[in-house]
Amino acid sequence: APAAHPADQNGAALLALLQNSSSAPAPATSTTTAAPISAPKPPNPTVGGSTAKGIALPEGEAVIEVGSASAKKQTTVTAITIYNTEPSYRTGRLIAVNSSYICYGVKGGSIRVIHQATGMRLLQKGHSTSDLADVALSESAGDTCLMASCSDEGDLFVWKLELEEGTRMDAIEVLRVEGGRKGEAGQTYRRVVWHPSEELLLTACADGSVRQWSASGGSWASQDLGKHEGAVNDCAWVGTGSEAVSSPRE
Repeated sequence: APAAHPADQNGAALLALLQNSSSAPAPATSTTTAAPISAPKPPNPTVGGSTAKGIALPEGEAVIEVGSASAKKQTTVTAITIYNTEPSYRTGRLIAVNSSYICYGVKGGSIRVIHQATGMRLLQKGHSTSDLADVALSESAGDTCLMASCSDEGDLFVWKLELEEGTRMDAIEVLRVEGGRKGEAGQTYRRVVWHPSEELLLTACADGSVRQWSASGGSWASQDLGKHEGAVNDCAWVGTGSEAVSSPRE
């Protein structure tokens, strides 16, 4: 047989190489999926050095199940009394609280006083002819403080509350002004407000007078701070008690 031409040999070799390349399997490839990166949780807030209780909400939108056990936790509340009153316009308070005592008005003008630490109770009577209009407690020094009140008629009372040897609570009367039931406008009181840090009593009168009361040498005396043309509707100390404000009914 005649010998193959060198050019034909080279063409056959090239054709065989191309056929082998097209039939060879594709090289294996690997796919890597990156894990999602979550933002770090913010630290729980602290109150007084301890971790605050509650539900830490993530950033963005969140759905909280209201019926969950954590959402049902509530502050325990115990009723002390239920006092039903007729709807009416009133500027005075029927409840007063300081760090040692709780007091509130009851029917007939009496005042119920409760010592917070021991639970001892006292029913203080004084406004026997009309209901309570306003009551206030001064800041307590231990178990001793002052309680002031005025009635719907306008009578003014001040008592000293104290705990005797931890076994008995006493209310000692230190001031009584009964001008209201006598129809004396200048002695008819509508509001009683204690100074934030001192035993100074601010009162509002039906004749427009605003008075400051204080004890000196065991007796109480008053000083007129100002007077409106009509009856005073309300009065209050400003800030730390360096000033006082008042407003008439007009």
